[in-house]
Amino acid sequence: MTFKLFSTLTAIFLCFQSGDSANSCQLNWGTNLLPAWFPLIWNDTSIVYPKYNGTEWLIEMTPKTSLQFGCGEATNLLQNFLLPETLLTCDGYGNLKAGLVSPNFTSMGCLNQVKEKVVHLPASTCYNGYDNIDITFLSATNSFPLINVCHNTAKDETIFAQHTIHGAALNPYEVSNRRPSFKEGGYYPTFTADDAYSQKSQLAVVTELTGPSRGPAYIDAARSFYFARGHLAPDGDFVHIYEQNATYYFVNVVPQWQIINNGNWKAMEMAIRDLATERQIDLKVWTGGLGTLTMQNENGTDVEIYLAKDALKNRRLPVPMISWKVIHNPVSKSAAAIFMVNNPHLVDVPQSLIKCPDICPQLPWVTWPTKTIQKGYTYCCDMKFVQTNGILPMISNLGADVLLLV
Repeated sequence: MTFKLFSTLTAIFLCFQSGDSANSCQLNWGTNLLPAWFPLIWNDTSIVYPKYNGTEWLIEMTPKTSLQFGCGEATNLLQNFLLPETLLTCDGYGNLKAGLVSPNFTSMGCLNQVKEKVVHLPASTCYNGYDNIDITFLSATNSFPLINVCHNTAKDETIFAQHTIHGAALNPYEVSNRRPSFKEGGYYPTFTADDAYSQKSQLAVVTELTGPSRGPAYIDAARSFYFARGHLAPDGDFVHIYEQNATYYFVNVVPQWQIINNGNWKAMEMAIRDLATERQIDLKVWTGGLGTLTMQNENGTDVEIYLAKDALKNRRLPVPMISWKVIHNPVSKSAAAIFMVNNPHLVDVPQSLIKCPDICPQLPWVTWPTKTIQKGYTYCCDMKFVQTNGILPMISNLGADVLLLV
């Protein structure tokens, strides 16, 4: 059965009289049903999102301005227009025009859901010469990157993913409970990523690495001791359902213990999202893994944990020892870094995993139990300290002079 996600919302065109007697226009998000998928909406430089004004989410168009509506692929057409994209103009007299036509929002939807593209940027590299990848949306003339990924193909290891949370745009009308399957996107050529993340494969691989008495103790699904596909740029950080669905790529996840992923990591993601929405701000976010998880084998020796091997028995898809996020408000030039130890089996956290003086008590939005090891032992760092001491060399200097407090 086809379920058209755009039917969960509507937008109607409203006009209002401004002080100079020119009629401006609004695209207003509501809750009535419409029979089409939501389109891309953009201006000359970027995707345009609705903003919350205290009572509703809307896009406001001043007189004599235009927005482009499109559906991405040339074969995906705007409903009733039978074109992949068209220009919508607020004419200054309270009328919205697409050419000579005055459309309603129903006719501006797409026949099918907008689809993302995974684009390898061959002329550009990220940290250490690794692959630079955009998960992006394309129009006939523009590219609108949603997530930028730095990926080490030699180990099938994602170093970080970068995205933006548009706090003023997150709204209750575009939330999907349907999770698409994860896609490889042209990566992971020597093994199947979906198989590597299966609990059966995890048990076999970890048992091979640590021994038959240790493996089943480490990988215990009944206690949520298994590796989840830990989103780097999570679906809940994005506005439109087509954006949320675009997060489901293996290059946008790292192996993370489920008890941590659904514990303090989830609490942290929600806290950052709440900070952006409550303050109506845009936050730039980098997320990645640091180091490789080690666990003791039957001889008491620490061994590195990977989830896959290629045909030559080279270990691939390493499990990070630490998961981290950098959150940056470029307007206030404030930032913070959050580190979470990715090992629920520890009795105590060794000092070698603590990269900085912990400033979590100074951040009022950090409200989860930070020192609970099984849920994800957490500490927070001043970004100036992080960058001065080279803790995250893959992040360029943000110029953040103050802590991200509120």
